This record gives sequence, structure tokens and C-alpha cells, in this order.
Amino acid sequence: MNCQLTNISLIALLMTPQITFANAEQKANETDDDIEVIKVIGTKAKKSLLELTGSAALITSEDIDKLVASQLNDLFKTEPGVSVTGSSGGPQNISIRGMTGNRILILQDGARVSDGYGAADINDVAGRFNFDLEDVKTIEVAKGPASTFFGSGALGGVVKIDTKQAADYLLKDDQYLAAKALYNGSNEEAQLSLTAATKIYQLPVMMKYSNWQGSEQQNYNSSRQPLDVEGQSAKLNTQWQTNQGTLTYNADWLKQEVTNNIRPTSIPQPDGLWLVDRQGQEEILENTAHMLTWDGDANVSLADSYTIKAYWRNTEHKNLTQQRLQRTVQQVQVRYRQLFNDDLFEQTTLGLNVDLAKGYNQHELLYGLSYEQLKHQRPRIDTIIENGQQAQVTTQPFDDATTEIIGLYLGDDIDFGNGFNLLVNARYDSNSLSANKVGLADNKSSEFTASANLRYEISAETTVYTAYSQGYRAAPYDKVYGNIPHLFAFPPFEIVANTELEAETSDSLEFGFSWNNQQWQFSGSAFYTQFDGFIDWQNKGLRPSDGVLERQFVNIDQARTYGAELELGYQYNQALDVNINLGWMTGDNKETNEKLRSITPLEYSMDINYQINDLSVSALIYGQLEMDDVPVCQQAFTNRVMDCATSDSWWTTDLHLGYQAWDTLTLNLALNNVFDREYTRYQEVAGSLPLTQDLTQPSRNLSFSARYQF
Repeated sequence: MNCQLTNISLIALLMTPQITFANAEQKANETDDDIEVIKVIGTKAKKSLLELTGSAALITSEDIDKLVASQLNDLFKTEPGVSVTGSSGGPQNISIRGMTGNRILILQDGARVSDGYGAADINDVAGRFNFDLEDVKTIEVAKGPASTFFGSGALGGVVKIDTKQAADYLLKDDQYLAAKALYNGSNEEAQLSLTAATKIYQLPVMMKYSNWQGSEQQNYNSSRQPLDVEGQSAKLNTQWQTNQGTLTYNADWLKQEVTNNIRPTSIPQPDGLWLVDRQGQEEILENTAHMLTWDGDANVSLADSYTIKAYWRNTEHKNLTQQRLQRTVQQVQVRYRQLFNDDLFEQTTLGLNVDLAKGYNQHELLYGLSYEQLKHQRPRIDTIIENGQQAQVTTQPFDDATTEIIGLYLGDDIDFGNGFNLLVNARYDSNSLSANKVGLADNKSSEFTASANLRYEISAETTVYTAYSQGYRAAPYDKVYGNIPHLFAFPPFEIVANTELEAETSDSLEFGFSWNNQQWQFSGSAFYTQFDGFIDWQNKGLRPSDGVLERQFVNIDQARTYGAELELGYQYNQALDVNINLGWMTGDNKETNEKLRSITPLEYSMDINYQINDLSVSALIYGQLEMDDVPVCQQAFTNRVMDCATSDSWWTTDLHLGYQAWDTLTLNLALNNVFDREYTRYQEVAGSLPLTQDLTQPSRNLSFSARYQF
């Protein structure tokens, strides 16, 4: 399984004794006295994160099949420094070395995925899992700042998702047709996918459709509120190849509906507390994307190859609630009130990226530019029906806004010989945020970021490296233009806009090594990252007009994270191998010395794989140590301050079995939490009040899938 600690140095050792930055070497005119090396030049868009950054994690489509994964939180169970929060029916997000939410940049086929949203960058209202895992070819995660290559948003890391193309299915034949059935026992999800690929007038064309139905992912005691989850996704891909290059078209669509019929006992209203007689709630996520990509071989003075990518992406998240309230007046008359709430979060992205590469002598130049326009909308429509009268109120807790981002970068991969290689990169980003409402000031920022990765190949078995990188995230629109009332809290407060909010930045230093003698593999890294201008809310005082406490997002924090990660691999023979991972990290607010909410305790895992002929069996053992070094939390209604939730140490075991029954039939089975242990991942309770809800992981469950190729 490829989900394990890895870095550019380890990949170099595993692939070739003298790897180039383009990830390939070709030998020509080879004689006993002379070897001419021809370097294959590829743009940044074609390169993996393993080539562009220091430590990185990798998930492949084979890993997804092995895990019988349909949800994002099925992945990265054993990857130190990378975790997924949330579960089926709720928001899911990737956390990297203590950073989470929109401080992580997520790219799908090179295009920015929509932001999530929620309080304090936790994304606890809407997550960022808006793609189908059946589409995924690879998921790469850069463990640390990466703005020098990817621009604004990559403050704490980058997640790069590459999806399958028509050519991937037509490597052996001109026709491909397959059906896959999957059942995920953790959330009772049943999924059916149909994929077809063929050549039409010599053009490879691929179409895929998936449909799934399921429920919430239950905790160990099955006490979570029941949800009904239903979704569909579709994809179209085609490629036109000429002597000058390849034109690729991608179209993606996904829609998921989550229905919740559980009602609270009562809710506050401006005229007092009303009982909830009936309630229906529905969340609808819809994502649509179109992309054109041109990969060309220029072979001119300015570039050997180039990639031009144009894309449009729209993401809508609707939260629709219908409630019938009742209230008894003077212990006699029963009054009824109907409430309809329509909350919308919409982000539309239009982008253009141009990436070029040029090789000469011992240098490989990577350079390019990018432009993105993001339109943000978050209206709220409230309708009240009472006594035959209807009143509709449209509010804008977040004013409509437009973000424009322009980026320029230049990098050089230098091969000094004698085992030394240096990759340096510099980038300039300009970010302009403007509100559509007249009278609100614009928020503008620009940032120059740089990175350097020095690698020294001591021998064919041993490599060491050191990497420095910077990150940058412009002030987000919801923190700049948000006016969010919380009038039923105690005390009542309102978050007010701050158009002078500044960007967040980060600086990271990492050291690593790898050693490989074919049978044994040993690699590790140590990192330190400092974050400046952290954005958090601050009390501004009582508003004289109504006595409401005003809060505002400001740049107040300087934070740091640091830790170490190790991997040990042993290849006993061609059939049996063992991999062990360890990861430790911590972090704090340097001004207050308070621990960060999103750090994790020491994590460990052991993956034992055995394969004979068409049968593969693996056992995955993983866990965490106790976590009690936590920040403080404040109760909303009493203002009481206490330590946030902690977690006990735990470990669990999963078993995976794969069987190639025939050339056309592939079976996979996963038995998760084999020993039926009750445990809570710290990531799920981090930063929350203790004992607020049961966030344990599911009890023992079985998942399986079958793919049949016609």
C-alpha cells in the first residue's frame, strides 16, 4: 500500500540511482566509454508533489480499492501528519500537520476545489469532499507550505487529486466496459458505478456514472442521529492528440442529498421559546466542473514543453429547513408558526494556468503564470407563516464578493553532479477581494514566497535532504465581509466585518533522509513550521445601541508546529512485506503558549502484506497515544473556561483481502475494527468541550466490492 511516509529522496532511491527532476531518464548512444543522458522535461502541472516538495503522502486507485473506500475518511488511516475529520453525511476535511480547513489548498486536476465553511476555519458546516473516489487515480498530499508552486491557500499544505482519463482505460484494448458494486459497512452505503471507454474517430472517450445510497456513519454505541444519504456523479473525458500536443476535455458533475428528520425540542424566537412540533432538514451539495487542458511539446528557445489549463467550477451547498412551531398562550390557546430557512453557500471559480519547462545544461527551468476569479455568495432567506400571513426576510450575513488572484513563479532544478541536486523556486501572488455591495472597502494583499530543496545522494542506498518552504493565504472573504449575528447566545454577540484583515503566512524547515538496500527501507524527517498573522476572533466590546457584544476576526496569533516522522519497511520475500510508520507532532500559540486545537498525539501503524498468485491479504494495525495536552474551551452560555476534550490511547486492526477471481472479475473485502474495540480519534474531539457528544469510531463492520469487466 502506497499510503505511507515518503519523500523525494526515497522516491529517488526506489526508482533510479540518478533520478532527474522530470522523474525519468533515457539512455542513448550507450557505449562502454560514453553514456549520453537525455532528460525528459515536464511542466509543473505534470509533476507529482513528490518531485516538487519535501515530505509527501500518496494514495493510489489500487489503495482505494484495497480499503474498499467510498468516503474520504476511509483514507490516510496510517499516514503520520495527515488525517481526515468528519464522516458520511457530514463535512469531511483533510488536516495536515496541525493545519486544517481552508488553510489547506485542495486541487482537482489542477483546479482549486471550493472552500469549506464553518467557525474558526474548522469547516464544520460544509466540508470539501465533493468528488467521487471512483474517479480518483491518485491523491497526493504535500506535508507543509507549498505556496511557491501553488499560490494563495497553500499555507499548511496541498492536496492534489488527479482523476482517471480515457487513455487510462484503453492501454490494452480499444474498448472498455466495467461495472463496480460496493458496500461500505460503516455507513451502510451501497454504490454502483458503470464506466465505459472507447475510441470514436480515433478519439479516446470515457464516460462514468455512479449512484449511491446510505446513511450516517454511526459511532460505537449507534447513538448518532439518523440520516439518509443519496448521491450521483457523472464524468465525461476525451482527448485529441496531434503531433504538436494533446487537448483534453473533462466534465464532472456530482450531487448529494442528506435528509435529517430529527427535530429539537424547542428553539428560541424573538418573542420567546417555541416548541418544535415537526421539522424536516435537507442538505444538498452540487458540484459542476469543466476543464480544457493543452499539453504541448514546444522545442523552442523559451520552452521544451508547456501546459495550458482553462477551467470553470461551480459548487453549491444548500441547507433547507422546514419547521412547524407551537406555543400555548394563557394555558388555553395553541398558536402555530411555520418557519422556512434557505441557506446557500455558492462559489464559482474561473481559472487559467500556463506552465512551461525548459532544460539546458544542468538546469531545468519551471515557470508560469496563473489567473483565478472566485465569486462568493452566502444569502439566507427566512420565511415565516403565522395567522395566515407570510413574511419573507432575505439577509446577507456574508456580503457577496469577488476574489481575483494573479500568480507568477520561476523555479530551477540544478544538478551539480557528485550527487548534489538543488530545486529553488520563487513566486509572486497578488490577491484582490472586493465586495459587490457599494461602500465596503476592498481588501488587497500581495506576497513573495520562496522555497529551496537541497538533496545529496551519498550513495546508491542513502540520500539526505533539507527543504525550506513558505506559505501564504490571503484574508478569506467570510472573515473580511462577514456580519454574523448570534443573538440567542449568552451573552448575545455578533461577528462584524473587518476589511483591514491581513494575510496569513508560514515558514517551514525540514530535514530528512532515506536508506534502501532493496530488502530494508528506512526513512524519516523532522520539521518546524512557524505561522504569522494567524486569524482569530477578538472581543471588541458592547454595542451601545442594543448591548450586543461585538466580535471581529483580527490578526493576533503567531503559531508554530514541529515534529518528526519515521518509516521502516522490510521486504521478507516476493510475497511478504512489512511497513511500520511513526509520527509525532506538537504546536502552540507562541504569544499565549496555549496548545493548538489541531495537533495530534503520537500515531503509529504497521501494515503486513502477503500476496500469492491472485490472492492478497493484509493486516493493518494502527493507533494513537493518550492526548491530554489540550487548549482551553469556553462554554457558550455560562462563559465557563475549562480544558477542551482529551482522548485516551487506543489501537485497532483492519483486515483486507483481494482476489483476482478471473481476468474480468476483481473482489475486495475489508473487515474493519476486527476486535470490536471502542475508541475515539483525537482529531474528532479536538477543540470541543468535553463530553458534548459521542464521537467514537464505528464498531466492527464489513465492506466489500466487486468489479466486473465485460
